[in-house]
Amino acid sequence: MAPSSDSQEGLKPALLASDYFNGLSEAQADLLLADAQSFEFDHGELLMRQSDLDDAVFFILEGRCEVLVTQVGDESAMEVIAVIGPGEIVGERAVLSVKRRSATVRAKEPLRAIRWDASSLQAILSTHIDIGYVVMRGLARKLSDRLVTANNNLRNALTAQSMF
Repeated sequence: MAPSSDSQEGLKPALLASDYFNGLSEAQADLLLADAQSFEFDHGELLMRQSDLDDAVFFILEGRCEVLVTQVGDESAMEVIAVIGPGEIVGERAVLSVKRRSATVRAKEPLRAIRWDASSLQAILSTHIDIGYVVMRGLARKLSDRLVTANNNLRNALTAQSMF
Protein backbone atom coordinates (compact mmCIF):
# COMPACT_ATOMS: atom_id res chain seq x y z
CA MET A 1 0.00 0.00 0.00
CA ALA A 2 1.52 3.26 -1.13
CA PRO A 3 0.03 6.74 -0.81
CA SER A 4 -1.12 8.14 -4.13
CA SER A 5 -0.49 11.66 -5.37
CA ASP A 6 -4.14 12.19 -6.38
CA SER A 7 -5.51 15.65 -5.67
CA GLN A 8 -8.75 16.10 -3.80
CA GLU A 9 -10.28 17.64 -6.92
CA GLY A 10 -9.38 14.54 -8.93
CA LEU A 11 -11.15 12.26 -6.44
CA LYS A 12 -14.38 14.23 -6.15
CA PRO A 13 -16.05 13.21 -9.46
CA ALA A 14 -15.72 9.49 -8.65
CA LEU A 15 -17.09 10.06 -5.16
CA LEU A 16 -20.09 12.07 -6.35
CA ALA A 17 -20.92 9.53 -9.09
CA SER A 18 -21.16 6.69 -6.56
CA ASP A 19 -24.43 5.33 -5.17
CA TYR A 20 -22.97 5.68 -1.68
CA PHE A 21 -22.52 9.44 -1.97
CA ASN A 22 -25.35 10.26 -4.40
CA GLY A 23 -26.93 13.52 -3.29
CA LEU A 24 -23.89 15.17 -1.73
CA SER A 25 -22.96 18.68 -2.83
CA GLU A 26 -19.44 19.46 -3.99
CA ALA A 27 -18.81 21.28 -0.68
CA GLN A 28 -19.96 18.20 1.28
CA ALA A 29 -17.70 15.97 -0.84
CA ASP A 30 -14.82 18.34 -0.04
CA LEU A 31 -15.49 17.87 3.68
CA LEU A 32 -15.41 14.09 3.29
CA LEU A 33 -12.27 14.14 1.20
CA ALA A 34 -10.42 16.46 3.59
CA ASP A 35 -9.93 13.50 5.97
CA ALA A 36 -9.34 10.89 3.24
CA GLN A 37 -6.15 9.55 1.74
CA SER A 38 -5.66 8.00 -1.67
CA PHE A 39 -3.67 4.76 -1.87
CA GLU A 40 -2.42 2.41 -4.56
CA PHE A 41 -2.26 -1.36 -4.08
CA ASP A 42 -0.33 -3.87 -6.16
CA HIS A 43 -1.86 -7.12 -7.39
CA GLY A 44 -2.16 -9.52 -4.44
CA GLU A 45 -1.70 -6.85 -1.78
CA LEU A 46 -4.12 -6.91 1.17
CA LEU A 47 -6.41 -3.99 1.93
CA MET A 48 -7.59 -5.72 5.10
CA ARG A 49 -7.32 -9.09 6.84
CA GLN A 50 -10.14 -11.16 8.35
CA SER A 51 -10.26 -10.86 12.17
CA ASP A 52 -8.25 -7.60 12.26
CA LEU A 53 -9.88 -4.61 13.94
CA ASP A 54 -12.25 -2.58 11.73
CA ASP A 55 -10.25 0.65 11.55
CA ALA A 56 -10.69 1.94 8.00
CA VAL A 57 -13.11 2.19 5.09
CA PHE A 58 -12.01 2.02 1.44
CA PHE A 59 -13.77 3.43 -1.62
CA ILE A 60 -12.49 1.73 -4.78
CA LEU A 61 -11.52 4.18 -7.54
CA GLU A 62 -9.85 1.86 -10.06
CA GLY A 63 -9.18 -1.85 -10.25
CA ARG A 64 -10.88 -4.78 -8.58
CA CYS A 65 -10.41 -6.61 -5.31
CA GLU A 66 -11.46 -10.02 -4.03
CA VAL A 67 -13.36 -10.56 -0.81
CA LEU A 68 -12.20 -13.81 0.81
CA VAL A 69 -13.27 -15.74 3.90
CA THR A 70 -11.68 -18.68 5.65
CA GLN A 71 -13.39 -21.98 5.11
CA VAL A 72 -15.08 -23.57 8.10
CA GLY A 73 -12.76 -26.11 9.68
CA ASP A 74 -9.70 -25.02 7.71
CA GLU A 75 -8.34 -21.62 8.73
CA SER A 76 -5.63 -21.78 6.05
CA ALA A 77 -8.07 -22.20 3.14
CA MET A 78 -9.59 -19.01 1.73
CA GLU A 79 -12.60 -18.82 -0.56
CA VAL A 80 -13.48 -15.86 -2.80
CA ILE A 81 -17.05 -14.79 -2.06
CA ALA A 82 -17.16 -11.55 -4.09
CA VAL A 83 -15.23 -9.34 -6.45
CA ILE A 84 -15.59 -5.61 -5.83
CA GLY A 85 -14.80 -2.89 -8.36
CA PRO A 86 -14.81 0.86 -8.91
CA GLY A 87 -17.50 2.83 -7.12
CA GLU A 88 -17.85 0.27 -4.32
CA ILE A 89 -16.89 0.39 -0.64
CA VAL A 90 -15.14 -2.28 1.43
CA GLY A 91 -14.80 -2.18 5.20
CA GLU A 92 -18.11 -0.39 5.64
CA ARG A 93 -18.79 -2.09 8.97
CA ALA A 94 -16.08 0.13 10.46
CA VAL A 95 -18.46 3.09 10.08
CA LEU A 96 -21.28 1.26 11.82
CA SER A 97 -19.40 -0.25 14.77
CA VAL A 98 -15.91 -1.22 15.79
CA LYS A 99 -15.64 -4.95 15.39
CA ARG A 100 -13.32 -7.47 13.79
CA ARG A 101 -13.11 -7.76 10.02
CA SER A 102 -15.44 -10.44 8.66
CA ALA A 103 -13.35 -11.00 5.52
CA THR A 104 -9.98 -10.48 3.90
CA VAL A 105 -9.85 -8.11 0.93
CA ARG A 106 -7.05 -8.53 -1.62
CA ALA A 107 -6.25 -6.52 -4.75
CA LYS A 108 -7.06 -8.69 -7.78
CA GLU A 109 -5.15 -6.25 -9.99
CA PRO A 110 -3.47 -2.87 -9.48
CA LEU A 111 -5.96 -0.86 -7.49
CA ARG A 112 -6.49 2.75 -6.37
CA ALA A 113 -8.71 3.54 -3.41
CA ILE A 114 -9.68 6.33 -1.06
CA ARG A 115 -9.12 5.40 2.60
CA TRP A 116 -10.85 6.93 5.60
CA ASP A 117 -9.85 6.26 9.16
CA ALA A 118 -13.05 4.87 10.72
CA SER A 119 -13.07 7.23 13.71
CA SER A 120 -12.51 10.31 11.50
CA LEU A 121 -15.30 9.28 9.14
CA GLN A 122 -17.64 8.57 12.06
CA ALA A 123 -16.88 12.04 13.46
CA ILE A 124 -17.69 13.73 10.13
CA LEU A 125 -20.93 11.77 9.73
CA SER A 126 -22.13 12.58 13.25
CA THR A 127 -21.07 16.25 13.14
CA HIS A 128 -22.53 16.90 9.68
CA ILE A 129 -25.90 15.16 9.93
CA ASP A 130 -26.80 15.99 6.31
CA ILE A 131 -23.68 14.18 5.06
CA GLY A 132 -24.29 11.36 7.54
CA TYR A 133 -27.81 10.86 6.23
CA VAL A 134 -26.70 10.59 2.59
CA VAL A 135 -23.82 8.21 3.37
CA MET A 136 -25.85 6.01 5.73
CA ARG A 137 -28.72 5.83 3.20
CA GLY A 138 -26.21 4.70 0.55
CA LEU A 139 -24.70 2.12 2.91
CA ALA A 140 -28.15 0.82 3.88
CA ARG A 141 -29.13 0.38 0.22
CA LYS A 142 -25.91 -1.49 -0.59
CA LEU A 143 -26.05 -3.66 2.52
CA SER A 144 -29.68 -4.48 1.75
CA ASP A 145 -28.71 -5.51 -1.80
CA ARG A 146 -25.89 -7.68 -0.44
CA LEU A 147 -28.28 -9.33 2.05
CA VAL A 148 -30.74 -10.18 -0.72
CA THR A 149 -27.89 -11.68 -2.77
CA ALA A 150 -26.64 -13.68 0.21
CA ASN A 151 -30.16 -14.96 0.94
CA ASN A 152 -30.62 -16.01 -2.69
CA ASN A 153 -27.24 -17.79 -2.69
CA LEU A 154 -28.15 -19.59 0.53
CA ARG A 155 -31.56 -20.57 -0.83
CA ASN A 156 -29.94 -21.94 -4.01
CA ALA A 157 -27.33 -23.87 -2.00
CA LEU A 158 -29.98 -25.37 0.28
CA THR A 159 -32.17 -26.30 -2.70
CA ALA A 160 -29.21 -27.97 -4.45
CA GLN A 161 -28.30 -29.82 -1.25
CA SER A 162 -31.84 -31.12 -0.76
CA MET A 163 -31.80 -32.66 -4.26
CA PHE A 164 -29.15 -35.15 -3.21
